[in-house]
Amino acid sequence: MVISVMERRSEIGLRRALGATRGQIRVQFLGEAALLGVLGGVVGVAVGMASALPPQ
Repeated sequence: MVISVMERRSEIGLRRALGATRGQIRVQFLGEAALLGVLGGVVGVAVGMASALPPQ
């Protein structure tokens, strides 16, 4: 998460210049992290199930 923020400093600065609050930026980063975590979990479960099923 910290690396993500460090890499996107210019985007954060632009959003702040356009009027975004710290809370809005925080919600964006937490939302992105949660979404990536959920999607990664779903893909991992799908790949695990596909590899565990016997071939037909």
